[in-house]
Order: sequence, then C-alpha cells, then structure tokens
Amino acid sequence: MHRIGLSAAAALVIGLTLVAARPAAQQQLMFDIEGIWQYGPVGTTTCVREGLSVTCTLVTPSTTHLFIGRYISPTQIAFHITRRNRMSGCTTFMSATITMLSYSVYSSNWTALDSNCDLRAGQTGVDAAWNRVN
Repeated sequence: MHRIGLSAAAALVIGLTLVAARPAAQQQLMFDIEGIWQYGPVGTTTCVREGLSVTCTLVTPSTTHLFIGRYISPTQIAFHITRRNRMSGCTTFMSATITMLSYSVYSSNWTALDSNCDLRAGQTGVDAAWNRVN
C-alpha cells in the first residue's frame, strides 16, 4: 500500500480552491426571501425557498407571474419569469434580478425577453421597494 502525502501548503491550496468554487450564496444567505411581499397596489407576491432555489407567484387583476430562480449571491436572486395575460391568455417571458436590501425590503430589475404580448423585447423596469407582509 502506498501513502500519498500532501504538504500543509498543498492541502491549504486545495481547501481554498474548494471553498472558492462554491457559490457565495451557499456559504450564507444574508436575507431569506421566503414569505409574502407587497408592492403598492400591484398585489402580493408569495415566495418559497428550498436551498438556493426560489419560486414566487404574483397574481394581479390582469396578469399572473411565475418566478423560478436561484440565489446568485448572498443578497441577489436571478429569475426566469413566465407572465400570462389573464384575459387573452397571451404569455411572455422575462428575466429579473431581485436584490434583498434588508429582511423587510427587496428591489427588482426586470427585462422582457420577447414581444409576444404587451411588453417589447428588451423593455426594462425597476420595482424599487417590495415590503415584507410576513
């Protein structure tokens, strides 16, 4: 039987490489998005989290949004969004990044990815302050 020995320096380099290879979000989330959020009269968004994966739903009188995403840093989540017009059934796809500003507030930046419905491909928007309801 052969023994393979590592110097302390080699072990340290391997250990640091393994830690650096992990996404920052796996190390520790700063704020958990799970809960119910309100943005003015738009409606409420309900989010659930499993590990780094996040799913949210938003239903307004005119549209539904399904957010499927993942933490990309301790304070940011990248989402793919399916947005459906409740009257026509027209579906459009969007992307968004949510930034958790605190336990109680997040902001989001979104981009329309197509022109299927009422948004133009490339159209962007900012929702400055969603507030935690619970």
